[in-house]
Amino acid sequence: MSPERVKRLLHGQYMGLRKLYVAGKLDQGQCAEKMVAYDRKLNGGMTSPEGTVLLLRLLAETSLVEVERQRRQQAKKPPVTAATASSSGNSGARATATPSASTGQGSAPALSPVPSAAVTDERMGSLVAALRSPEAEAIAGALAGLQAKSRGLKKNRSEEQGKGRDELVAGIGALRAQMDRFNGSGLDATKLKAFRVAVYRAIQDLSPYYFQSRNVDILETVDTTRTCNMTVLGMALEGQGRTANDYTGDREAVKAAARLYQHRLVKNELDEGAFDATAGQGIAWDNLAGMRLPDFLQLVAIAQATNGDLSDEGVKAAQAKAYKNVTVWSNILEMGGMFKTTAKQKLFDPTGTRETKENKRKGIKHDYKVLKQHGNKNRTPVEKFINQRNKADASGKQKDKDALEKLRPAYEAAISDPGTDSGLDERATLDVYRDHIIENVGADLDAGASVIVGLSGHFVRLQSLHHDHVLVNDPARDTRSSTKLTWEEARAMGYFAVRFVIQ
Repeated sequence: MSPERVKRLLHGQYMGLRKLYVAGKLDQGQCAEKMVAYDRKLNGGMTSPEGTVLLLRLLAETSLVEVERQRRQQAKKPPVTAATASSSGNSGARATATPSASTGQGSAPALSPVPSAAVTDERMGSLVAALRSPEAEAIAGALAGLQAKSRGLKKNRSEEQGKGRDELVAGIGALRAQMDRFNGSGLDATKLKAFRVAVYRAIQDLSPYYFQSRNVDILETVDTTRTCNMTVLGMALEGQGRTANDYTGDREAVKAAARLYQHRLVKNELDEGAFDATAGQGIAWDNLAGMRLPDFLQLVAIAQATNGDLSDEGVKAAQAKAYKNVTVWSNILEMGGMFKTTAKQKLFDPTGTRETKENKRKGIKHDYKVLKQHGNKNRTPVEKFINQRNKADASGKQKDKDALEKLRPAYEAAISDPGTDSGLDERATLDVYRDHIIENVGADLDAGASVIVGLSGHFVRLQSLHHDHVLVNDPARDTRSSTKLTWEEARAMGYFAVRFVIQ
Protein backbone atom coordinates (compact mmCIF):
# COMPACT_ATOMS: atom_id res chain seq x y z
CA MET A 1 0.00 0.00 0.00
CA SER A 2 1.43 3.36 -1.00
CA PRO A 3 2.23 5.98 1.65
CA GLU A 4 -0.28 8.38 0.06
CA ARG A 5 -3.08 5.81 0.35
CA VAL A 6 -2.16 5.18 3.99
CA LYS A 7 -2.40 8.92 4.69
CA ARG A 8 -5.80 9.11 3.00
CA LEU A 9 -7.12 6.15 4.96
CA LEU A 10 -5.83 7.58 8.24
CA HIS A 11 -7.46 10.92 7.52
CA GLY A 12 -10.70 9.20 6.66
CA GLN A 13 -10.60 7.30 9.97
CA TYR A 14 -9.90 10.55 11.80
CA MET A 15 -12.88 12.28 10.16
CA GLY A 16 -15.16 9.33 10.84
CA LEU A 17 -14.20 9.10 14.52
CA ARG A 18 -14.66 12.84 14.91
CA LYS A 19 -18.21 12.59 13.58
CA LEU A 20 -19.00 9.64 15.87
CA TYR A 21 -17.77 11.62 18.87
CA VAL A 22 -19.82 14.69 17.97
CA ALA A 23 -22.86 12.43 17.52
CA GLY A 24 -22.30 11.01 21.00
CA LYS A 25 -21.72 7.45 19.78
CA LEU A 26 -18.13 7.20 21.04
CA ASP A 27 -16.32 8.80 23.96
CA GLN A 28 -12.86 10.30 23.71
CA GLY A 29 -11.08 7.19 25.02
CA GLN A 30 -12.80 4.95 22.47
CA CYS A 31 -11.92 7.35 19.67
CA ALA A 32 -8.25 7.33 20.71
CA GLU A 33 -8.14 3.53 20.94
CA LYS A 34 -9.70 3.08 17.51
CA MET A 35 -7.38 5.69 15.95
CA VAL A 36 -4.26 4.02 17.36
CA ALA A 37 -5.47 0.52 16.45
CA TYR A 38 -6.21 1.55 12.85
CA ASP A 39 -2.84 3.30 12.53
CA ARG A 40 -1.06 0.17 13.71
CA LYS A 41 -3.12 -2.01 11.38
CA LEU A 42 -2.01 0.05 8.39
CA ASN A 43 1.63 0.26 9.48
CA GLY A 44 2.59 -3.26 10.49
CA GLY A 45 1.84 -2.94 14.19
CA MET A 46 3.64 0.39 14.62
CA THR A 47 2.23 3.89 14.97
CA SER A 48 3.17 6.33 12.21
CA PRO A 49 4.07 10.04 12.43
CA GLU A 50 0.96 10.87 10.37
CA GLY A 51 -1.25 8.81 12.67
CA THR A 52 0.23 10.40 15.78
CA VAL A 53 -0.45 13.90 14.44
CA LEU A 54 -4.06 12.98 13.66
CA LEU A 55 -4.44 11.39 17.11
CA LEU A 56 -3.24 14.58 18.79
CA ARG A 57 -5.62 16.64 16.68
CA LEU A 58 -8.51 14.30 17.47
CA LEU A 59 -7.87 14.49 21.21
CA ALA A 60 -7.55 18.28 21.16
CA GLU A 61 -10.74 18.78 19.16
CA THR A 62 -12.83 16.32 21.17
CA SER A 63 -11.64 17.94 24.41
CA LEU A 64 -12.69 21.38 23.19
CA VAL A 65 -16.05 20.01 22.03
CA GLU A 66 -16.60 18.65 25.54
CA VAL A 67 -15.72 22.00 27.12
CA GLU A 68 -18.15 23.77 24.77
CA ARG A 69 -20.88 21.22 25.54
CA GLN A 70 -20.51 21.86 29.24
CA ARG A 71 -20.57 25.63 28.69
CA ARG A 72 -23.77 25.44 26.65
CA GLN A 73 -25.40 23.05 29.11
CA GLN A 74 -24.62 25.43 31.96
CA ALA A 75 -25.95 28.39 29.98
CA LYS A 76 -29.24 26.57 29.34
CA LYS A 77 -29.96 26.02 33.03
CA PRO A 78 -33.12 27.84 34.07
CA PRO A 79 -32.57 31.04 36.08
CA VAL A 80 -33.00 30.95 39.83
CA THR A 81 -36.47 32.20 40.77
CA ALA A 82 -37.82 33.43 44.04
CA ALA A 83 -39.57 30.10 44.53
CA THR A 84 -36.50 27.97 43.94
CA ALA A 85 -34.35 30.28 46.05
CA SER A 86 -36.87 30.05 48.87
CA SER A 87 -36.81 26.28 48.74
CA SER A 88 -33.04 26.32 49.08
CA GLY A 89 -33.13 28.40 52.21
CA ASN A 90 -32.64 31.90 50.81
CA SER A 91 -35.04 34.60 51.92
CA GLY A 92 -35.78 38.22 51.06
CA ALA A 93 -37.52 40.17 48.35
CA ARG A 94 -36.52 39.56 44.75
CA ALA A 95 -37.00 42.19 42.10
CA THR A 96 -37.99 41.12 38.61
CA ALA A 97 -35.42 42.28 36.08
CA THR A 98 -37.00 44.54 33.50
CA PRO A 99 -35.41 44.35 30.04
CA SER A 100 -34.03 47.66 28.86
CA ALA A 101 -32.53 49.07 25.72
CA SER A 102 -29.06 48.57 27.17
CA THR A 103 -29.30 44.86 27.90
CA GLY A 104 -26.71 44.39 25.18
CA GLN A 105 -27.84 41.01 23.86
CA GLY A 106 -24.79 39.41 22.38
CA SER A 107 -22.93 36.15 22.11
CA ALA A 108 -19.34 35.18 22.60
CA PRO A 109 -17.32 34.49 19.44
CA ALA A 110 -17.01 30.83 18.50
CA LEU A 111 -13.75 29.43 19.82
CA SER A 112 -11.39 27.38 17.69
CA PRO A 113 -9.48 24.47 19.20
CA VAL A 114 -5.82 25.09 19.88
CA PRO A 115 -3.93 22.67 17.60
CA SER A 116 -1.31 20.38 19.06
CA ALA A 117 2.31 20.97 18.22
CA ALA A 118 5.57 19.12 18.16
CA VAL A 119 7.26 18.80 21.55
CA THR A 120 10.49 20.81 21.45
CA ASP A 121 11.25 20.90 25.18
CA GLU A 122 13.99 18.33 25.70
CA ARG A 123 13.02 17.42 29.26
CA MET A 124 9.36 16.96 28.38
CA GLY A 125 10.37 14.91 25.36
CA SER A 126 12.50 12.60 27.48
CA LEU A 127 9.70 12.17 30.04
CA VAL A 128 7.26 11.22 27.29
CA ALA A 129 9.74 8.85 25.68
CA ALA A 130 10.32 7.13 29.03
CA LEU A 131 6.59 6.47 29.49
CA ARG A 132 5.98 5.15 25.93
CA SER A 133 2.32 6.08 26.26
CA PRO A 134 0.11 7.43 23.42
CA GLU A 135 -1.91 9.36 26.02
CA ALA A 136 1.23 11.02 27.37
CA GLU A 137 2.29 11.87 23.81
CA ALA A 138 -1.10 13.46 23.18
CA ILE A 139 -0.95 15.49 26.39
CA ALA A 140 2.57 16.71 25.64
CA GLY A 141 1.51 17.70 22.12
CA ALA A 142 -1.52 19.58 23.43
CA LEU A 143 0.69 21.38 25.95
CA ALA A 144 3.15 22.35 23.22
CA GLY A 145 0.26 23.73 21.18
CA LEU A 146 -0.93 25.86 24.09
CA GLN A 147 2.60 27.14 24.67
CA ALA A 148 2.81 28.19 21.03
CA LYS A 149 -0.63 29.80 21.29
CA SER A 150 0.38 31.74 24.40
CA ARG A 151 3.57 33.02 22.79
CA GLY A 152 1.66 34.22 19.75
CA LEU A 153 -1.02 36.22 21.57
CA LYS A 154 -0.88 40.00 21.29
CA LYS A 155 -0.88 41.88 24.59
CA ASN A 156 -2.11 45.26 25.77
CA ARG A 157 -0.59 46.49 29.04
CA SER A 158 0.67 42.92 29.51
CA GLU A 159 -2.85 41.46 29.22
CA GLU A 160 -3.70 38.72 26.73
CA GLN A 161 -6.91 39.76 25.03
CA GLY A 162 -10.11 38.81 23.29
CA LYS A 163 -10.90 35.58 21.52
CA GLY A 164 -7.29 34.42 21.65
CA ARG A 165 -7.26 34.64 25.44
CA ASP A 166 -10.57 32.78 25.65
CA GLU A 167 -9.25 30.04 23.35
CA LEU A 168 -6.17 29.71 25.52
CA VAL A 169 -8.29 29.30 28.66
CA ALA A 170 -10.53 26.76 26.93
CA GLY A 171 -7.42 24.88 25.86
CA ILE A 172 -6.10 24.87 29.43
CA GLY A 173 -9.42 23.42 30.56
CA ALA A 174 -9.27 20.75 27.86
CA LEU A 175 -5.68 19.85 28.77
CA ARG A 176 -6.54 19.54 32.45
CA ALA A 177 -9.46 17.30 31.49
CA GLN A 178 -7.03 15.09 29.56
CA MET A 179 -4.80 14.92 32.63
CA ASP A 180 -7.77 13.94 34.80
CA ARG A 181 -8.62 11.06 32.44
CA PHE A 182 -5.03 9.86 32.19
CA ASN A 183 -4.71 7.35 35.04
CA GLY A 184 -1.44 5.87 33.79
CA SER A 185 -2.53 2.32 34.48
CA GLY A 186 0.37 -0.08 34.07
CA LEU A 187 3.00 2.67 33.79
CA ASP A 188 6.03 3.16 36.02
CA ALA A 189 4.79 5.19 39.01
CA THR A 190 7.95 7.28 39.38
CA LYS A 191 8.11 8.19 35.70
CA LEU A 192 4.38 8.92 35.67
CA LYS A 193 4.66 11.29 38.64
CA ALA A 194 7.57 13.14 37.04
CA PHE A 195 5.53 13.60 33.87
CA ARG A 196 2.46 14.85 35.75
CA VAL A 197 4.49 17.34 37.76
CA ALA A 198 6.22 18.64 34.63
CA VAL A 199 2.89 19.18 32.83
CA TYR A 200 1.22 20.86 35.80
CA ARG A 201 4.22 23.15 36.36
CA ALA A 202 4.23 24.08 32.67
CA ILE A 203 0.53 24.98 32.75
CA GLN A 204 1.34 27.61 35.41
CA ASP A 205 3.22 29.57 32.74
CA LEU A 206 0.11 29.76 30.53
CA SER A 207 -2.40 31.48 32.82
CA PRO A 208 -3.50 34.86 31.41
CA TYR A 209 -2.40 37.98 33.27
CA TYR A 210 -4.66 40.83 34.44
CA PHE A 211 -3.72 44.39 35.38
CA GLN A 212 -5.95 45.55 38.24
CA SER A 213 -6.12 49.19 37.14
CA ARG A 214 -8.09 47.94 34.12
CA ASN A 215 -10.88 46.60 36.36
CA VAL A 216 -14.32 48.19 36.12
CA ASP A 217 -15.01 50.79 38.79
CA ILE A 218 -17.60 49.06 40.98
CA LEU A 219 -15.63 48.03 44.05
CA GLU A 220 -12.73 50.41 43.38
CA THR A 221 -12.27 53.99 44.63
CA VAL A 222 -11.92 57.24 42.72
CA ASP A 223 -8.15 57.50 43.03
CA THR A 224 -6.87 54.07 44.07
CA THR A 225 -7.21 50.46 42.92
CA ARG A 226 -7.97 47.90 45.60
CA THR A 227 -9.17 44.73 43.88
CA CYS A 228 -5.87 42.86 43.71
CA ASN A 229 -7.49 39.82 45.34
CA MET A 230 -10.18 39.51 42.66
CA THR A 231 -7.63 40.16 39.93
CA VAL A 232 -5.35 37.33 41.02
CA LEU A 233 -8.35 35.09 41.64
CA GLY A 234 -9.30 35.65 38.00
CA MET A 235 -5.79 34.57 36.96
CA ALA A 236 -5.91 31.53 39.26
CA LEU A 237 -9.30 30.36 38.00
CA GLU A 238 -8.32 30.74 34.35
CA GLY A 239 -5.15 28.81 35.15
CA GLN A 240 -7.54 25.99 36.04
CA GLY A 241 -9.35 26.47 32.73
CA ARG A 242 -12.40 27.96 34.48
CA THR A 243 -14.59 30.75 33.11
CA ALA A 244 -17.59 32.79 34.19
CA ASN A 245 -19.84 30.08 32.77
CA ASP A 246 -18.51 27.72 35.44
CA TYR A 247 -19.96 29.93 38.19
CA THR A 248 -22.22 27.81 40.40
CA GLY A 249 -23.82 30.63 42.38
CA ASP A 250 -26.99 32.63 41.77
CA ARG A 251 -26.85 34.00 38.23
CA GLU A 252 -29.90 36.16 38.79
CA ALA A 253 -28.08 37.95 41.60
CA VAL A 254 -25.12 38.58 39.29
CA LYS A 255 -27.43 39.99 36.63
CA ALA A 256 -29.18 42.15 39.24
CA ALA A 257 -25.82 43.66 40.19
CA ALA A 258 -25.03 44.23 36.52
CA ARG A 259 -28.41 45.89 35.98
CA LEU A 260 -27.82 48.40 38.77
CA TYR A 261 -24.22 49.13 37.73
CA GLN A 262 -24.64 48.95 33.99
CA HIS A 263 -23.41 52.55 33.78
CA ARG A 264 -20.02 51.10 34.76
CA LEU A 265 -20.21 48.20 32.32
CA VAL A 266 -21.58 49.89 29.19
CA LYS A 267 -19.80 52.85 27.57
CA ASN A 268 -21.43 56.22 28.10
CA GLU A 269 -20.39 59.88 28.19
CA LEU A 270 -18.69 59.39 31.58
CA ASP A 271 -17.33 55.85 31.50
CA GLU A 272 -15.62 53.65 28.93
CA GLY A 273 -17.36 50.56 30.32
CA ALA A 274 -15.97 47.04 30.63
CA PHE A 275 -12.65 46.73 28.82
CA ASP A 276 -12.14 43.85 26.36
CA ALA A 277 -15.60 42.31 26.73
CA THR A 278 -15.52 39.60 24.06
CA ALA A 279 -19.32 39.35 23.71
CA GLY A 280 -19.84 43.11 23.69
CA GLN A 281 -20.69 45.45 26.53
CA GLY A 282 -24.09 44.86 28.12
CA ILE A 283 -25.90 43.15 30.98
CA ALA A 284 -27.21 39.99 29.30
CA TRP A 285 -25.52 36.85 30.61
CA ASP A 286 -23.39 36.37 27.49
CA ASN A 287 -22.12 39.95 27.83
CA LEU A 288 -21.20 39.38 31.47
CA ALA A 289 -19.58 36.00 30.83
CA GLY A 290 -17.48 37.61 28.06
CA MET A 291 -15.97 40.23 30.38
CA ARG A 292 -12.50 39.98 31.86
CA LEU A 293 -12.87 37.56 34.75
CA PRO A 294 -11.79 40.11 37.42
CA ASP A 295 -14.67 42.34 36.29
CA PHE A 296 -17.13 39.47 36.51
CA LEU A 297 -15.84 38.64 40.00
CA GLN A 298 -16.78 42.10 41.25
CA LEU A 299 -20.38 41.29 40.33
CA VAL A 300 -20.03 37.92 42.06
CA ALA A 301 -18.84 39.63 45.25
CA ILE A 302 -21.98 41.78 45.23
CA ALA A 303 -24.19 38.80 44.36
CA GLN A 304 -22.80 36.85 47.30
CA ALA A 305 -23.75 39.69 49.65
CA THR A 306 -27.37 40.15 48.47
CA ASN A 307 -28.80 37.43 50.73
CA GLY A 308 -31.59 36.98 48.22
CA ASP A 309 -32.73 40.63 48.07
CA LEU A 310 -32.36 41.61 44.40
CA SER A 311 -34.19 44.91 44.64
CA ASP A 312 -32.15 48.00 43.80
CA GLU A 313 -31.89 48.85 47.48
CA GLY A 314 -30.84 45.30 48.29
CA VAL A 315 -28.12 45.37 45.62
CA LYS A 316 -26.88 48.77 46.82
CA ALA A 317 -26.59 47.39 50.35
CA ALA A 318 -24.75 44.35 48.99
CA GLN A 319 -22.34 46.59 47.08
CA ALA A 320 -21.57 48.52 50.25
CA LYS A 321 -20.90 45.28 52.10
CA ALA A 322 -18.77 43.88 49.27
CA TYR A 323 -16.85 47.17 49.05
CA LYS A 324 -16.09 47.02 52.77
CA ASN A 325 -15.02 43.38 52.65
CA VAL A 326 -13.19 43.42 49.32
CA THR A 327 -9.78 42.92 50.97
CA VAL A 328 -10.97 40.30 53.48
CA TRP A 329 -9.28 36.92 53.04
CA SER A 330 -12.51 34.95 53.40
CA ASN A 331 -13.82 36.49 50.17
CA ILE A 332 -11.11 34.75 48.15
CA LEU A 333 -11.85 31.50 49.94
CA GLU A 334 -15.59 31.71 49.26
CA MET A 335 -15.48 32.86 45.63
CA GLY A 336 -12.55 30.60 44.82
CA GLY A 337 -14.76 27.58 45.47
CA MET A 338 -17.69 28.69 43.30
CA PHE A 339 -16.40 27.79 39.83
CA LYS A 340 -16.51 23.99 40.07
CA THR A 341 -13.34 24.35 42.10
CA THR A 342 -12.14 23.96 45.66
CA ALA A 343 -10.31 26.64 47.61
CA LYS A 344 -8.14 26.16 50.68
CA GLN A 345 -6.36 28.68 52.87
CA LYS A 346 -2.90 27.75 54.15
CA LEU A 347 -0.68 29.73 56.52
CA PHE A 348 3.09 30.08 56.79
CA ASP A 349 3.85 27.58 59.54
CA PRO A 350 7.47 26.36 59.70
CA THR A 351 7.59 25.96 63.50
CA GLY A 352 4.00 24.91 64.09
CA THR A 353 3.59 27.57 66.79
CA ARG A 354 -0.05 28.00 67.80
CA GLU A 355 -1.71 30.95 69.50
CA THR A 356 -2.92 29.07 72.54
CA LYS A 357 -4.22 30.99 75.54
CA GLU A 358 -0.86 30.56 77.20
CA ASN A 359 1.06 31.77 74.13
CA LYS A 360 -1.26 34.76 73.73
CA ARG A 361 -0.62 35.67 77.35
CA LYS A 362 3.11 35.52 76.64
CA GLY A 363 2.74 37.49 73.40
CA ILE A 364 3.79 34.53 71.24
CA LYS A 365 2.27 34.80 67.74
CA HIS A 366 1.58 32.39 64.92
CA ASP A 367 4.39 32.15 62.35
CA TYR A 368 2.35 33.83 59.62
CA LYS A 369 1.77 36.90 61.80
CA VAL A 370 5.48 37.17 62.47
CA LEU A 371 6.24 37.00 58.75
CA LYS A 372 3.50 39.52 57.98
CA GLN A 373 4.91 41.92 60.60
CA HIS A 374 8.34 41.59 58.98
CA GLY A 375 6.76 42.38 55.60
CA ASN A 376 4.91 45.40 56.98
CA LYS A 377 8.26 46.87 57.91
CA ASN A 378 10.19 46.11 54.73
CA ARG A 379 7.78 45.86 51.79
CA THR A 380 7.79 49.54 50.77
CA PRO A 381 11.54 50.06 50.23
CA VAL A 382 11.89 46.73 48.42
CA GLU A 383 8.91 47.35 46.16
CA LYS A 384 10.00 50.89 45.33
CA PHE A 385 13.41 49.57 44.33
CA ILE A 386 11.90 46.83 42.14
CA ASN A 387 9.60 49.33 40.40
CA GLN A 388 12.48 51.68 39.68
CA ARG A 389 14.68 48.80 38.58
CA ASN A 390 12.05 47.77 36.05
CA LYS A 391 11.81 51.36 34.83
CA ALA A 392 15.58 51.73 34.50
CA ASP A 393 15.90 48.41 32.67
CA ALA A 394 13.12 49.40 30.25
CA SER A 395 14.34 52.92 29.50
CA GLY A 396 18.09 52.57 29.81
CA LYS A 397 18.20 56.25 30.75
CA GLN A 398 20.87 57.47 33.11
CA LYS A 399 18.44 59.53 35.17
CA ASP A 400 16.43 56.36 35.91
CA LYS A 401 19.61 54.53 36.87
CA ASP A 402 20.59 57.39 39.17
CA ALA A 403 17.15 57.31 40.81
CA LEU A 404 17.60 53.58 41.35
CA GLU A 405 20.87 54.10 43.18
CA LYS A 406 19.24 56.57 45.55
CA LEU A 407 16.82 53.82 46.60
CA ARG A 408 19.51 51.17 47.01
CA PRO A 409 20.55 51.84 50.65
CA ALA A 410 17.00 51.43 52.00
CA TYR A 411 16.52 48.37 49.77
CA GLU A 412 19.75 46.74 50.95
CA ALA A 413 18.81 47.37 54.58
CA ALA A 414 15.39 45.78 54.05
CA ILE A 415 16.54 42.59 52.32
CA SER A 416 19.36 42.07 54.83
CA ASP A 417 17.07 42.58 57.85
CA PRO A 418 17.29 39.27 59.77
CA GLY A 419 13.93 39.88 61.48
CA THR A 420 15.10 40.63 65.00
CA ASP A 421 12.30 43.16 65.62
CA SER A 422 9.53 40.81 64.48
CA GLY A 423 11.09 37.62 65.81
CA LEU A 424 11.34 36.11 62.33
CA ASP A 425 15.04 35.47 62.83
CA GLU A 426 14.14 32.85 65.44
CA ARG A 427 11.36 31.29 63.36
CA ALA A 428 12.69 31.25 59.82
CA THR A 429 16.13 32.30 58.63
CA LEU A 430 16.45 32.85 54.91
CA ASP A 431 17.41 29.20 54.29
CA VAL A 432 14.58 27.86 56.47
CA TYR A 433 12.10 30.22 54.81
CA ARG A 434 13.14 29.20 51.28
CA ASP A 435 13.22 25.46 51.99
CA HIS A 436 9.84 25.55 53.74
CA ILE A 437 8.21 27.32 50.79
CA ILE A 438 9.81 25.13 48.12
CA GLU A 439 8.70 21.97 49.93
CA ASN A 440 5.17 22.93 50.95
CA VAL A 441 4.06 25.38 48.28
CA GLY A 442 5.91 23.35 45.68
CA ALA A 443 3.69 20.40 46.59
CA ASP A 444 0.62 22.50 45.74
CA LEU A 445 2.06 23.31 42.31
CA ASP A 446 3.04 19.68 41.74
CA ALA A 447 -0.59 18.65 42.34
CA GLY A 448 -1.80 21.06 39.66
CA ALA A 449 -3.22 23.78 41.90
CA SER A 450 -3.21 27.52 41.25
CA VAL A 451 -1.69 29.42 44.17
CA ILE A 452 -2.57 32.94 45.27
CA VAL A 453 0.15 34.38 47.50
CA GLY A 454 -0.57 36.85 50.28
CA LEU A 455 2.04 39.29 51.51
CA SER A 456 1.91 42.55 53.45
CA GLY A 457 -1.24 44.28 52.13
CA HIS A 458 -1.29 42.65 48.70
CA PHE A 459 -1.93 39.47 46.67
CA VAL A 460 -0.16 38.03 43.63
CA ARG A 461 -0.41 34.81 41.61
CA LEU A 462 2.46 32.37 41.92
CA GLN A 463 3.90 31.28 38.59
CA SER A 464 6.90 29.21 39.63
CA LEU A 465 9.39 28.43 42.38
CA HIS A 466 13.13 27.94 41.89
CA HIS A 467 16.08 27.45 44.22
CA ASP A 468 17.37 30.98 43.51
CA HIS A 469 14.17 32.93 42.79
CA VAL A 470 10.38 33.16 42.77
CA LEU A 471 8.33 34.17 39.72
CA VAL A 472 4.98 35.88 40.35
CA ASN A 473 2.25 37.69 38.39
CA ASP A 474 1.66 40.96 40.22
CA PRO A 475 -1.56 42.78 39.21
CA ALA A 476 -0.58 46.13 40.75
CA ARG A 477 1.52 47.28 37.78
CA ASP A 478 1.59 45.94 34.26
CA THR A 479 5.39 46.18 34.42
CA ARG A 480 5.25 43.53 37.17
CA SER A 481 3.27 41.02 35.12
CA SER A 482 6.14 38.54 35.42
CA THR A 483 8.22 39.60 38.39
CA LYS A 484 11.36 37.72 39.35
CA LEU A 485 12.10 38.00 43.06
CA THR A 486 15.12 36.80 44.97
CA TRP A 487 14.32 34.86 48.13
CA GLU A 488 15.74 37.78 50.12
CA GLU A 489 13.20 40.10 48.47
CA ALA A 490 10.32 37.68 48.98
CA ARG A 491 11.09 37.21 52.67
CA ALA A 492 11.55 40.93 53.25
CA MET A 493 8.10 41.69 51.81
CA GLY A 494 6.37 38.92 53.75
CA TYR A 495 5.55 36.72 50.78
CA PHE A 496 3.67 33.48 51.57
CA ALA A 497 2.35 34.65 54.96
CA VAL A 498 -0.89 33.19 53.63
CA ARG A 499 -1.76 31.40 50.42
CA PHE A 500 -4.96 30.25 48.76
CA VAL A 501 -4.85 26.99 46.86
CA ILE A 502 -7.39 26.79 44.01
CA GLN A 503 -8.03 23.51 42.20
